[in-house]
Amino acid sequence: MKLIKNYPKTYDTGDLWIQPTNQSTILNYDNCFEFNYINKTPIIRILGSPSVSKMINNLLNAISKKFAYGKYDVNHMNNIFEYINKEYRINGKYNRAKIGWYKVIGDTFNDLKKNNFEKVLFKLNTLLKSIKPLIVIDTNNTYAWNYNHSFKRFVNWLNNDFSIIIRTPFKNIKNIKQHFSNSKINNCAALINYAKNFGILIKNCKVAERILNISHGNITAIEIILKNSKRELKTLRDLKIPWKKVAYQIIPTNLKKLYEKCMQLKKFKIQDIYESYDEFTKPTLYRYLSELCNMGILSKNKTKKTITFKVLINKLLFNQKIHYKNYIKLYEELYLKKTFYQDMI
Repeated sequence: MKLIKNYPKTYDTGDLWIQPTNQSTILNYDNCFEFNYINKTPIIRILGSPSVSKMINNLLNAISKKFAYGKYDVNHMNNIFEYINKEYRINGKYNRAKIGWYKVIGDTFNDLKKNNFEKVLFKLNTLLKSIKPLIVIDTNNTYAWNYNHSFKRFVNWLNNDFSIIIRTPFKNIKNIKQHFSNSKINNCAALINYAKNFGILIKNCKVAERILNISHGNITAIEIILKNSKRELKTLRDLKIPWKKVAYQIIPTNLKKLYEKCMQLKKFKIQDIYESYDEFTKPTLYRYLSELCNMGILSKNKTKKTITFKVLINKLLFNQKIHYKNYIKLYEELYLKKTFYQDMI
């Protein structure tokens, strides 16, 4: 949870996030909800369940005493929120305002007991909109749930108006991804936290995104970039990238030996490298060299019938903004390196 608490703004984007974590940090049934207010961001954390009633009950319990965090600028239930705002903000009568809030919470609990879900969802949505929180849902092994369709519908309903974070053990990520195909993993927050443990302060999420794009989520490439950059990264100009070292880390394993040979020759024709690198046929060797060209590591120049290759890193290809990727492997590597302690993710 510390990752969410330390960087709440990176999650407050209206998206559905998946947060891989350790099983031992998941909420238990004896303590299935909590409320935190960090950096002006309310964070509601509940224990997920295949039963929507239990999840609604946890949400109501989490906000039952938190009316002071409400902004009261919602468009529904104006009468009660105008009353609470008048008594608390204007008249300064805390107890009267609290009674008004409790009345709404109590009515919602009563509707929940009567299974009047239409009223429950309307009131719950209004109450949550008045607080505008991040909603964190802890889930255990969802593979063991007999049904999860209601859970999926309820989470998607919440995500229409709020940022949702599903915290789940690593072994359960695949199952959650199957149910929420539009979900993301917050690579930026993970990288910012990892850099902090490295003694480097990343102050801009765009810097973290650029590092992820260049490194393709490779932990060794990330470490190389961080070691060569400034200790405080405010802008992209503060990044110092040893491109050739980074390129070696992100290319496929079957091309690494070929890349090393190319680095020795610097500039060569296919015949030059074929004479000292006879593991592949010429067509295969040409295909691998073309792959390195497509990755922006080699340049290819054709004159008449001769093709000349040259080691020339195309930084534009490396800097090209790629579609958002869920680097689950990166999370696992960070976790195994013990830079995230048990309660930090």
